[in-house]
Amino acid sequence: MYREDVDELMHFESGRIDVSHQLPCRPVPAIDRQFFTRFPLMLALRASSDCLARRARPSDQQTLIEAPHMTDLLHYEDVPVGLSFDTGGIDVTEAHIVQFAGLSGDFFDLHMDEAFARELGFPHRVAHGLLCLALVDGLKNRAAKRFASIASLHWEWSFRAPVFAGDRLSAHVEVTDKRLTNKGDRGILTLRITATNQRRALVQDGTNLLLVRTRRACEQTRNA
Repeated sequence: MYREDVDELMHFESGRIDVSHQLPCRPVPAIDRQFFTRFPLMLALRASSDCLARRARPSDQQTLIEAPHMTDLLHYEDVPVGLSFDTGGIDVTEAHIVQFAGLSGDFFDLHMDEAFARELGFPHRVAHGLLCLALVDGLKNRAAKRFASIASLHWEWSFRAPVFAGDRLSAHVEVTDKRLTNKGDRGILTLRITATNQRRALVQDGTNLLLVRTRRACEQTRNA
């Protein structure tokens, strides 16, 4: 995997992401296979690139994910306590697990060794808990209702049940509290988030403090 491969994999257009960009499907030379064996993250990225290339066809209808406009986002003033919504879902894949292991450096046998996982009583390797948290946070950020977020300030999170490759995660988000910052130009939302699998079984849950923009501050910035 070289820079041009990564550039092709992360193909962005202004204001939108083209997720159907066709990538070349090139064979991996023997020397590359030795390199990928030493660096699993590179192998995972290569596999993702080849997978996208096989799925993309010139006749496929182009699918675009439009970036939300600022006016479409929920600012502090728009969010009542009690607001709740369900996110979409995402399938946890082997590629997710291998890529996250490479990014985080967490190659613990429970995540990477099928035999070891079975010795501990699990049917398959278990996905990293923090990987699933990251996927759930991504679902929240892509939900139909999106906040004018600035940053996450705090997570209080519990891992209730194992997640395996092939499981489908979805989440429910509820605003349980809100307050302005000391300066009053930003707001803090307390979000209660529950994550479930395809059987509606609880796998993770907790709270997230989310720093968001206020409409007043945005208007002052535009008028300055």
